[in-house]
Amino acid sequence: MEKRWNILAANPATVQSLQASLKIHPILCELLAQRGIDSFEAAKKFFRPSLEHLHDPWLMKDMDKAVKRIEDAVMNKDSILVFGDYDVDGTTSVATLYQFLKKLTPQVDYYIPHRYKEGYGVSKIGIDYAKQTGIQLIISVDCGIKSIELVEYAQQLGIDFIICDHHLPDATLPPAVAILNPKQKDCQYPCKDLCGCGVVFKFITALAKKYNLPDESYFEYLDLVKKDPAITRNAFQRMYDLILSFGTTSYVEYKKTIVRYKFFDDPMDHGKDAVFGLDVQLMKLV
Repeated sequence: MEKRWNILAANPATVQSLQASLKIHPILCELLAQRGIDSFEAAKKFFRPSLEHLHDPWLMKDMDKAVKRIEDAVMNKDSILVFGDYDVDGTTSVATLYQFLKKLTPQVDYYIPHRYKEGYGVSKIGIDYAKQTGIQLIISVDCGIKSIELVEYAQQLGIDFIICDHHLPDATLPPAVAILNPKQKDCQYPCKDLCGCGVVFKFITALAKKYNLPDESYFEYLDLVKKDPAITRNAFQRMYDLILSFGTTSYVEYKKTIVRYKFFDDPMDHGKDAVFGLDVQLMKLV
């Protein structure tokens, strides 16, 4: 199949200016200019990342509503269900949010749908499980942005929804309490290419700020965030550069939940897909 390559253009004046200030090879300067890095200060941030360069989580649309609903849940002792997809973006999102919420309330559970029985995303079976177990709030991660009818169904059962997703929204959105998705047209968050776990990381960052928790309370989950393979699709996005630079490499160091991947018992899976053929078990380290 014939492929069409679209080569990014770089402003020659910008390339010359970068070369004069950085004293590096012009090809590197051209690569920087192609990616919107057009000044000495921008290049310095790129080559010398700092966690201080992460964008403010409160820039994301509905972040205030999502945090407020968590505050209410904690105060009212509502039961919360973290509902994630079965791929690695979904499971790392579940592991990150589940463990962080345990800092705020013991009333937290998680749910990962069966790949074949329920399919991708939010499922009626999962919502029915939430109702049967007394859940008042479902937080969907890496899914939910297109689940209009299912969120409406949950509403009828008295269950609220917070949606944390990164997939492209439709014109009509689910009737959730809050939707965290930087791809919403009126969302002011600068980085539009966050993966699902990236959206969750911004959520727990905002929660940590709201509850006056130390930075380590959410930085410690960078090891999970950086293990998300969706990050590699955004290799030149600043948030992911920072995460990959500062993400920890040891779960044991923080004595937190580890993620243990195992293949489904179904022989149809049998390791054929490293992303979709993996299950997640959350185990508390002793």
